[in-house]
Amino acid sequence: MTIERGGRAVLHDVDASIAGGRVTGLFGPSGSGKSTLIRAIAGVQSGIVVCALTLGPLGLRVRGPVTLLVVLAVCVALLGTGLGLLASAFARTEFQVVQFFPLIILPQLLLCGLLVARDRMPSVLHAVSDALRFPMPSTGCITFRARSAPAAP
Repeated sequence: MTIERGGRAVLHDVDASIAGGRVTGLFGPSGSGKSTLIRAIAGVQSGIVVCALTLGPLGLRVRGPVTLLVVLAVCVALLGTGLGLLASAFARTEFQVVQFFPLIILPQLLLCGLLVARDRMPSVLHAVSDALRFPMPSTGCITFRARSAPAAP
């Protein structure tokens, strides 16, 4: 695995085997790429774990191919890891990275249609909402609410 940041290879041709049932440490000087490596591993692993949990014990059924769901979950996890790395490129400490999260999440939350219907937004905000392409959660919440509403007597 090779990870670049700002056109510079932060991790170059990393290859490792970790034995099961043992405690393994990751040591290195500050800025050597320890956090970057763990984030990359966790990103792939979290997508697979989420799919295994939801498709297995939680009983989620999907209409499309399960492999597409797994690939999508891993891509979303890697995108989250990428956004974290992007934020950490501008920050000097982990605390400063956390301060970037509202910058990424708040516009999506305000423009997804969950708080104000997208068709009632001013044209400029509606255009930005279209550019973000994040209307699915509000549609899913509305569908869920409609299905979970109690039947009329």
